[in-house]
Amino acid sequence: MIRWMTALSWLAVLAGCTGRRTVSGPDLSGSWYYTAWDTAGAAVAHGWFTLTQGDSGSFGGQWHFEKTGNDEKIGPQAGSDTLVGGVDEKGRVWMELRPGWRDNNIFLLGVMDREKYEGEWNYLSFTGPTNHGPFLAVK
Repeated sequence: MIRWMTALSWLAVLAGCTGRRTVSGPDLSGSWYYTAWDTAGAAVAHGWFTLTQGDSGSFGGQWHFEKTGNDEKIGPQAGSDTLVGGVDEKGRVWMELRPGWRDNNIFLLGVMDREKYEGEWNYLSFTGPTNHGPFLAVK
């Protein structure tokens, strides 16, 4: 039950993100080096992503990550694909690593400035929230 409430909470965050706002400040476009950890502090994935900032404050881009540990429940954080993202009403930057999928997806939510993006990754699988942990991306 708790897993489904968490899943519904994430879906609510994403639904609330449709009211995107314009990002003020430095251009966040470019290449970022990404590392994700599990809740015990072990690295589970690393790689890079690129961002192209749109006029409306939304993002598009590409990601290329590799699995670094033995954790099988990191979701689709290994491989390459497109990403989308934006800024929520609280100024947090969100990204989806598998646009258009509401399950079997990785969601990133955190705080970004021109040199650093950090927050939490969440793997939402077919059964609901499956795994999560901190991440850090640097330009």
